[in-house]
Amino acid sequence: MFTPKPARYRICNSTRCPLTSFSFSFSFSFCSFSSFSSSTTSFLSSTSFSPFSSSSFFLLLPLPPPPLSSHRLLWASPPSSPSSSTSSLPPFSPPMSESTPSASLKRQKPLLRHPTELRTLGFTSLFYSCLLTLWWYDTALFSAGLPGWVVFAVLYGCLLMLSAMMAVITHNALHVPVFHSMALQKLFQLLLTAAYGQPCSIYQPAHNRSHHRHTGTRQDLMRPTKLQYRRNWLNIALAKEHSPGPTSGLKLAWNFYRAQWRVRRELVYTFFFELASLVVLMVAVFLISPRKSILYVYGAQTMGQAFINSINFLQHDGCEIDPAHDGFNHARNFTGWFFNYIFLNNGYHTIHHMKPGLHWSVLPAHHQRSVAPHIHPNLEVPCFRKHLWKTMWTREDYLGRPITPGDSSRDWSLLDEAIQFDTPVVYETDAPAESKPHAE
Repeated sequence: MFTPKPARYRICNSTRCPLTSFSFSFSFSFCSFSSFSSSTTSFLSSTSFSPFSSSSFFLLLPLPPPPLSSHRLLWASPPSSPSSSTSSLPPFSPPMSESTPSASLKRQKPLLRHPTELRTLGFTSLFYSCLLTLWWYDTALFSAGLPGWVVFAVLYGCLLMLSAMMAVITHNALHVPVFHSMALQKLFQLLLTAAYGQPCSIYQPAHNRSHHRHTGTRQDLMRPTKLQYRRNWLNIALAKEHSPGPTSGLKLAWNFYRAQWRVRRELVYTFFFELASLVVLMVAVFLISPRKSILYVYGAQTMGQAFINSINFLQHDGCEIDPAHDGFNHARNFTGWFFNYIFLNNGYHTIHHMKPGLHWSVLPAHHQRSVAPHIHPNLEVPCFRKHLWKTMWTREDYLGRPITPGDSSRDWSLLDEAIQFDTPVVYETDAPAESKPHAE
């Protein structure tokens, strides 16, 4: 008596439309069955074999099973009979849901978290191109006479401008990573470290944890009340020297990385690797050419640090002290298109403090929707250049009242209070959605 072994049938080989795949496979199987049955009619008629005997008859379709990594299988069981056993059959495997695709079907993530980060990479390339051009060809420019000096002045001005833009890029990258891959992100942070002149991971305790979460209080190392010169242009120019200040910054970094050693040690390794790389770089370029290292490397780094601290002073001086960001008057916004193009929307500062996990490219839209209808109109400045010129000579709050260092309207203490680093959140995108918005 002929009792064929149970066979497995390919029912569905598509992750998108199971019914369509089933119809196609069934039609193909039916055609195969028709051709096969016509060729075996003589055999069935010439023998006493009956397909309706007590034993089950199964037609084996020659459909090889697809790879498990790229197809789905449904196992067909034969009708129950005394002569057939299903104990050796594999278990039934239900179709996989779209939420749990196989490893080979998972969509590959793009390199960049947001396509506008191409501008970030473009500005970074321009910075290093300008720096290397000056490093290699400055002697030739000097020997070319007046035209060479003009070209040198233009290139050096571009280098200083790009160094300010690199400081903003460092700020953005330590809020929301540029790359999906953390390996690429850490490699990019090495480039930012070389351009900024400090391990860029120091932004995590000094800016993300101190300035953003304790804006304007004694736990904010960047608070504008630490600048107390009578001439406000000195406050703007020397903001880097007083906020956060060398002693306070070192203490903050020590406390932060000591806490992170217990909860997230890779951050400590990243910081010390950036620090070691920066030291090696600075020593190497100084040994190669002391003049060029001071003029092009250290000069650009100093410019970037000075700019980011000065712009922070201008954005918060004279605003309300609101560390919880319940209101809208805790930061000043520069809304000019050119400023925000070259500085990657850094002018939209109120919404950045309210939702620090938002990607910089979406800040203008969120500002118009959530901030502009509620903020005081004096805190929306369309022209940065005019505001800078005015502020250099007069220091006023956002209501137009003069600010005098040492008066009773503000806390002018230079003492910084310690911060408890009790959570492992570092990038704003690490935080839960209900507490810190993710990047869009």
